[in-house]
Amino acid sequence: MTGYCYVLWWEVTGVNSSRLERSLSNSTLQHQLTGLTSVTSYTVLLAARTVAGPGQTTASTVSTGVPPELPGAPSNLVISNISPRSVTISFRPGSDGKTAKSQWVVEGQVVKMDGEEEAWEVVYQIQHVPGTQLLEIPDLTPFTQYRFRMRQANIVGSSPLGGPSRLIQTLQAAPDTPPSNLTLLAATQTSLRVRWKPLLDHQYNGSPDAVGYRLRVRRVDGAGKEQLEETRAAGGERGKAAGSSSSSREASLEGLDPWTQYLVQIQAFNSIGAGPWSSGVAAHTAESVPSGAPVNVSAEAVSSTKILLKWAAVLGSQKNGVILGYKVLCAEKDSIAPPSVSVVVGERSGTLLFGVLEKYTLYALQVLAYTRLGDGPPSSPVLTRTKEDVPGPPARIVFPEVRLTSVRVVWQPPSNPNGIILGYQISYRLESADPQRWTTVEVGSNARQFTVTGLSPQQNYLFRLTGRTALGWGETQEALVITTERRGTRHASSPFALRIYILLSIFLRVWTFFTLWTVVLCV
Repeated sequence: MTGYCYVLWWEVTGVNSSRLERSLSNSTLQHQLTGLTSVTSYTVLLAARTVAGPGQTTASTVSTGVPPELPGAPSNLVISNISPRSVTISFRPGSDGKTAKSQWVVEGQVVKMDGEEEAWEVVYQIQHVPGTQLLEIPDLTPFTQYRFRMRQANIVGSSPLGGPSRLIQTLQAAPDTPPSNLTLLAATQTSLRVRWKPLLDHQYNGSPDAVGYRLRVRRVDGAGKEQLEETRAAGGERGKAAGSSSSSREASLEGLDPWTQYLVQIQAFNSIGAGPWSSGVAAHTAESVPSGAPVNVSAEAVSSTKILLKWAAVLGSQKNGVILGYKVLCAEKDSIAPPSVSVVVGERSGTLLFGVLEKYTLYALQVLAYTRLGDGPPSSPVLTRTKEDVPGPPARIVFPEVRLTSVRVVWQPPSNPNGIILGYQISYRLESADPQRWTTVEVGSNARQFTVTGLSPQQNYLFRLTGRTALGWGETQEALVITTERRGTRHASSPFALRIYILLSIFLRVWTFFTLWTVVLCV
């Protein structure tokens, strides 16, 4: 509704001639009457009025009293129920100033450990409730010395301040806030060094001798267990400025995994308990050598001189850095010689074909990964034998018994059998016979000698010996033997020695013929 106002009338009850009138705007909701006579009854009327005239009137009768005064100061303050963050104050109210009390105001003063007194300030205020003589003062700081004083207020104003209470100290509590400015200083392969700013005096909430800091570090990927590291606060930290560099603290977190992302947090604690954890700070340990070997290593012989090796990459948690490549170690089993090393560049899984290996030989193969800082551990040896091939020549041929018509042949297995020897073949013929016509005898794999009979006396015989594996007959060993009664062991001759022997035999025969002919002519 618009276009209206309020009209207020008041008069001494029963005396119409004393009526006074006051027009009020339509936004006015209260008005104070002044200039009244004390201990007098008044009638007050109120109505809304438009251009058409006033509306319905509302009336009320009130009596004035004696003039109000400032209230008296509260006294006899007694402090009880002391806790870390609140106390209870009991008191004796001062005089009300001949009017209703409106408010209680409590001021507090902090007294530092060194006796320095801070300024008084309002710590609590509340509207008056009739009969109030106890107040609970909240939101105090733990482990802090306080004094308290009070005043009360009424319609006239505030009372003087009452006398201060005794000095009390609130109880200890766990810290409310974590240390600030947590930063990473340095990282090694297995440790992180961090720095932070300690709590200020009022943030300890307890005795400085009981305050410490707890660091928590855990892997970002969730693997492993979290690690806690505690360090005690030095007593000299208290009272240092928040911006002072000398107030910084440092600590090392040891025993971490190399090349791993960690989240570091910090909290303060005292004898009562621990405060909240700070926000996490990400930190990365330095690169190292791999702590694990490639996995799924397998080998397969593809021929008598080649082996194919396969492997998968090192597990992620064991890489400890950027894998630059792999080194493959190859050696004959039980060999005292150092293994050969082949390098395969790249981090991914790999294969490597070994060639020019010994035939039918057992090899031990290993793979290791390396970073820029060095080699990791090798994988467990994988034993693989190259495939069979035809054997090499028997190692040694001797003829310990040579008769006019028989020869006993003795031999040793090939130095390079290249497989499992299944048997031997002894071939022989007259040196002067057709090179393609050999008499052949086969014996078992365990045979080491054989006697050949039915030979012609005083003849040169060429012997050939070879072994056999599943892949066939191998290289031969040859020797030249003369059937004779002369005793002695006949050793196998090399092809060069055989040629020299044959030439000397021919030379001696020719020399003997010419010598005899010369003798006949001389006679």
